[in-house]
Parts: sequence; C-alpha cells; structure tokens
Amino acid sequence: MWNLTGHVVHQHMYREARNRVCGFIDHAKSEHYNDKIVQCGGDQRTIFKVVDSVLHRRSVVFPLVLRIRKWQNNSASSSVTR
Repeated sequence: MWNLTGHVVHQHMYREARNRVCGFIDHAKSEHYNDKIVQCGGDQRTIFKVVDSVLHRRSVVFPLVLRIRKWQNNSASSSVTR
C-alpha cells in the first residue's frame, strides 16, 4: 500500500509487518531443522546429510571428469556399432 500512497506511515507499517513475517519464517525454519537433528538420534551420517541439505552442498564432480565419462560412453557405444 505504501508504494501506492507514498506515505511514510504506510511504509513503516509495511516494514514492521515484513519484519514480523521474516521472524516467523526464521523461527519455523529453526524449529524444523532442530526437529530433524533431534530425530537423527546421534547418527552422525544422518546429521551431516541434514547439514549438507541446509547448506545446499552436493558432491562435486569436476567438468573434466564429466568430459572423460562422456568420451568413454561415446567410444564404447561407437565400438559396439562397428
């Protein structure tokens, strides 16, 4: 609404509401991941899977390895067709 009216009061109301919602989201995320870690029950492998999913980490395959695998697949399929 504040961007329609241009009133500072509306901008202030928007920011307060936005901050409140962001706080609710942060709290919900914290509770969710806390529950996931508690459910692991001390299993380190499962805990690290949860941590990796939170940090968006995956195993890295280097581009050179991908090119080598593609080359191997192509040469294997071409030798079959010969």
